[in-house]
Amino acid sequence: MEGKEVKMRSLKFLGLGFLIILLIGLSFNCKWLKNPFGTDIDNGDNGEDPGECERPLEPPVGNIGDTIQSCHFEIEFKWAERTDEYKGARPRDRENNTLIVFYVRVKLIKFNEETAYVFSDNFTLEDNQGNKYSWNGDSPEDWLTSAELREDQEIEGTVTIEAPKTSSGFTTMFSCPYTDIYPDKIKCDLGL
Repeated sequence: MEGKEVKMRSLKFLGLGFLIILLIGLSFNCKWLKNPFGTDIDNGDNGEDPGECERPLEPPVGNIGDTIQSCHFEIEFKWAERTDEYKGARPRDRENNTLIVFYVRVKLIKFNEETAYVFSDNFTLEDNQGNKYSWNGDSPEDWLTSAELREDQEIEGTVTIEAPKTSSGFTTMFSCPYTDIYPDKIKCDLGL
């Protein structure tokens, strides 16, 4: 009798193991699975673009005059200059700082949500020493105002960032965290 119980227990474990392996194998081979509520679950193998993008380790980089594209955005960097005043905008510390001004066109090219928000705050500046600067809050008449963009909409304007007069080698980074968990990033060498 004892031998029969051991044999039955072994068969149960063997059957359970076989069932688990079968279920795992089926889940990898099915294009669509159903959840218990009866709605489709996409396992990513349906041949359609789910709207997600591959995220490069480093953001795409360009120069003034280039149009640079990331997952959701396309940005044209039209021009950049270093100045002590730009259309009413001035550095807060006029003695030691200058304005780095650049003109951009930002277009939302692909997006799964309703809208994405773009501000001058989306741009930061970095000098060749690794120091970072952000929008100083001063707004010339043609500044990049905050905008709620839908797919295929665009906005353009200037971004003014205050930096020390002694700094150089500026690059700007556009980062839009409003798109999803991983923000879109685009980098441009301003040539200043």
